Order: sequence, then C-alpha cells, then structure tokens
Amino acid sequence: MTDQAQAVESEVVEATPAVQPETTEVETEVTNEELKDALEAAGTSEEEGEPEFTEIEYEGQTYNVPEELKEAFLRQSDYTRKTQEVAESRKEFETQKEAGTRQLVEVQQAMQLQQQNLQGYAQVASLDAQIQQFEQVDWNELINNDPVEAQKLQWQYGQLKEQRNQAAQQISQREQQVQLQQQQQIAQMVEQGKEVLAKEIEGWSPEVASQLTEYGKTQGFNDAEMAQVIDPRHVKILHKAHLYDQVIAKAKTRRPAGVKAAPTKKVTSGRTASKDPKKMTTDEWIAWRNKQVANKSR
Repeated sequence: MTDQAQAVESEVVEATPAVQPETTEVETEVTNEELKDALEAAGTSEEEGEPEFTEIEYEGQTYNVPEELKEAFLRQSDYTRKTQEVAESRKEFETQKEAGTRQLVEVQQAMQLQQQNLQGYAQVASLDAQIQQFEQVDWNELINNDPVEAQKLQWQYGQLKEQRNQAAQQISQREQQVQLQQQQQIAQMVEQGKEVLAKEIEGWSPEVASQLTEYGKTQGFNDAEMAQVIDPRHVKILHKAHLYDQVIAKAKTRRPAGVKAAPTKKVTSGRTASKDPKKMTTDEWIAWRNKQVANKSR
C-alpha cells in the first residue's frame, strides 16, 4: 500500500464516529418489565398502590391486616380455640379421672374397714359368749372349794373382758373412720356439684340454693331430706320447677281471679279500614273531608 492510500484510510477511520452499545436503555426496559411481571404475579399492579386492609378480632384485640392475611388469622384463631378446647377437655378428663381414682381408693378403704368390723363383731360375739359362761360360775363356792382354780378362772375372766373391750373399741374407731370418709366424700360431691351448677344455672349462688331449699320444703320435704339433695341433676330439676311456679304466680298476679278478659269486637266486612289522607286521591279526600264535616255537625 502506498503512502497516499494509507493517509486516505486514516482519514476515513477518524471521520467515522464510534458506535457505542445502548446497554443502559435496554437494561432499564428489561428491569421495568421484570418488576411489572413480579407485581402482577403477586396480585398487585403499579396502579393499586397500598394493599387493602380489613378489620379482624384476634385474642380479644382488633387489628387491621391485609385482606390476604385475614384467612390465615382466622385459621390460626380457630386452631387456637380448638387447641384450648382440647386442653380444657383433657384437663377436665384428668381431673375426673383423678377424682374417680381417689373415690375408688376411698371406697376400697371403706369396704376394708367394714370387713374388719364384721370380723370384730364376730369376735365380740364370741367373747361375750365366753364371758357369759364365767358369769354363771358361783365364785364364792369355787373359792371355798378350790381357791387356786378360782384365782385362775378369775384371771381368765378378766382377760376375756379386756379383750372384749379392746375389740369393741376398735370397732368404734373404724366406724368413726368410715363415717369421716363418707362425710369427706359427700363434701367433695357437694363442691363438684356447685361447680356444675355454677356453669349450667345462670346466677347460681348460695342465696339461690337457700331459695331452692325453702321451695323444696313447701313441696313437702323436710330439712334432712333437702340436705341429702346433692346431685346437680336433681337440683336442676328442682330449679326448673321453682322457675315454673314463679311464672305461674306472676301470671296470676297480672290477671286477678274473677276478672274476665273483655270480648274482642268483631269487625264487619262492610266497614273498611281508614286510609291515610295523604295517600288518597282527590275524589277520596273530598269524600273523606265531607264525612268529617258531617260527623262534626251532628
């Protein structure tokens, strides 16, 4: 290549502007498209702005949360409620199970004490029979005839009476123990019954219980019989009967005896119900007005 050709090529290269890639604009357009797609996929457009909120109640408090979270909160609330119900049911079951186990042990102990008392009664009866034989002995004659034998028999006689007293004392102690256990069981049943009645009878209180006791006495029960009413099922029946009698008594008070209700007037078919003058036609209003004037002039 000649020097003249190289010079021309150099001028052409210098005169040609450099082509720069438009990377910035392309990247900007792609980023906006991706953002729009992401927003649409999330269910929100650029024009929507803030998400919609809704008001929910959760654990006694009110919150404003996005609409899409409402169902999640409701499911959580429902799950929490059911979990608490299961926990309460389990706790109640465990309490009843524990109470049942305790009552079973107490019943077994009472039965054991009763069995021991039966054996004690048999022992006392046997000792009484032996003591009765010694009481038939003529001690004066025996002492005169055989003092040694008399002393021996008197010692045996004393031992039998001592054994008899000990056996009778043990029976008395066991009976007191059984009675104490029964009183404790009754007290437990009463407390459990109060808990049931407090849940199932609105406004249950000692005053209501006293009213039911007095009501029961008016129905022919005595104090001892009313004191034995500890089953909450029986108390609820008594409470319903008391409420029923109260309703009947109030109804009788509102309508005294001997006063009859006034007979209802029958409306004849020829008489039509009065119509609001504002809703009457012109002819109807004129006829209605003329009738009023005629009635006043009578």
